[in-house]
Amino acid sequence: MSNINQWQPEWSSGIQIIDDDHKKLFHIIKKCWDSWDNRHDSNQLSILLDELIDYVNTHFAREEQHLEQLGAPKLQDHRYLHADLKNQVVAYYNMDQADKEAIGTDVLVFLENWLVNHILKVDVPSFKELVKP
Repeated sequence: MSNINQWQPEWSSGIQIIDDDHKKLFHIIKKCWDSWDNRHDSNQLSILLDELIDYVNTHFAREEQHLEQLGAPKLQDHRYLHADLKNQVVAYYNMDQADKEAIGTDVLVFLENWLVNHILKVDVPSFKELVKP
């Protein structure tokens, strides 16, 4: 069961398009949870993870571009974290069905925790440091 029920103010980066992307990522992960909770259908989860992978690619490119334009000093580290998540999601996506069904809940917990922690510990501090009022 997802712990992401509504957007929290502390997740705000101060950049509207980045926050909108994060909200969309939460929405996709919540759809994954809802589908998994209702059916435990690894095929449906794979379809939703495909949507997540597509949007993650869009978001990460946009976020990295913003960070680059703002002169983020640890941009390479940020890119590495993004690439690592993409690789982990793709690895799960490419598993056979039996393995997916065995670890579906674990993958969703991981994704949700990764996103919340990444936003709170990496994105928000980075953007708030670079974009001062």
